[in-house]
Amino acid sequence: MKYNRYAVFGGDERFEVLANLLAGEGANVISVLQEGSSLHPDVFRCDLPTALSISDVLILPLPVSTDGTHLNAPVGNLPLSDIVAQCDSEKVILGGKIPGWFVSECKVKGIRCEDYFEREEFQILNVIPTVEGAIEIAMRETKTTLHGMTVLVTGYGRIGKLLTYYLRNMGVNVYCSARKPSDLAWIKAYGYSGLTYDRLAYMAGSFDLIINTVPEVVITKEVIAALKPQTLIIDLASKPGGVDFAAAIAKGIKTVHALSLPGKVAP
Repeated sequence: MKYNRYAVFGGDERFEVLANLLAGEGANVISVLQEGSSLHPDVFRCDLPTALSISDVLILPLPVSTDGTHLNAPVGNLPLSDIVAQCDSEKVILGGKIPGWFVSECKVKGIRCEDYFEREEFQILNVIPTVEGAIEIAMRETKTTLHGMTVLVTGYGRIGKLLTYYLRNMGVNVYCSARKPSDLAWIKAYGYSGLTYDRLAYMAGSFDLIINTVPEVVITKEVIAALKPQTLIIDLASKPGGVDFAAAIAKGIKTVHALSLPGKVAP
């Protein structure tokens, strides 16, 4: 089946860019709950009922929702349940990090629902603007060069792998924490200093900067208590993040919870 009528919902600036790309290729594009200050003149704005009645494909943002129940959109407050309730089996829904209950309801109604964030190549390439954005924040929020700093990166997943590589090539003294023995072995093989999480509090006083990529609290109050007052923490993990923010505030440690960086630095 050929699809030519797309409704692009909410999201950050990436989804305005997407709407413009589709319109530029001759598709019929509908914008729903987007600010749209730079939308292509051929992109049609409309409400949900109209969008659902005239579109073939619904493209939802990344993440689809930040609270699990409402669409992630710069304007409006649309419950996700309204979308699935008003869709029929002729529609295709695409989204990033789609809540499980939404996928289940689509399946019950026979609606094809695909999560594009599950594509490995997407996640790998999405790391690049995330890492560049984290480095930009570090440069802006500190008063010295990153070159020569001692930096801890927590987690050696996709983001951790590329971030440690970039930092090392900027002359940073890189530490990286991980749980898996195989990750710790790769960290050692690449010439970084590896740490297990039970060693973080012991080493915390050495770090000028900590960048967290782990979506659970690994920068605990014990770790924060041992930090230098001028240490900067950048948390890249999804909410609620991997930092005990209350402990950081109590000690006066500067923290930046940097979410959805690709949409902010390289839409």
